[in-house]
Amino acid sequence: VLLFAVGSGALYWRRHAPVVVLAVVLAAWALTLGSGHADLGGHALFALYALGRYGSVERWGHLGVDVALVVLVLDGVTGDVPWSGVAFGVVVFFAVWYVGRRLRLRSERAVLEERELRERERRIVAEERSRIARELHDVVAHRVSLMTVQAGAAKTVASADPEAAARAMGAGNSLLLRGHGAT
Repeated sequence: VLLFAVGSGALYWRRHAPVVVLAVVLAAWALTLGSGHADLGGHALFALYALGRYGSVERWGHLGVDVALVVLVLDGVTGDVPWSGVAFGVVVFFAVWYVGRRLRLRSERAVLEERELRERERRIVAEERSRIARELHDVVAHRVSLMTVQAGAAKTVASADPEAAARAMGAGNSLLLRGHGAT
């Protein structure tokens, strides 16, 4: 009863320490082998699923599955279970761990894809901002250059032909007003 309670209590931490939980459950199960009360196979199923789903080190996952299968086979041998029942148990144990592992890998992949999507969106926004800044810089630089040329021309012509200088200054103002309205 004490080993059953320890194995049951260990399942509480299956998400945070799946390797330790599986080790505790398998140890409790192994200690009850041959007693006629080796009923911790269900606990091992939950621990194996948790190991596949929440475990992060592949080496420990494979080792945990191997040890669980060994304990399962020993339980079958000591409990006079037919080999077909043991083989079915082996398949079920492996399948439960594998389903947990596939779900973990799928969620990790989804998180990675989400992160890549956010990074791609951030990069696209940054590139668009950079393109707009370049275009704005080019437009402003062109307008300033045009104003400088017109001011120089107006200054040169101002003493000889004040009316032409006024027209040149007016053309510069109308360009500025049109440019200001466009942006």
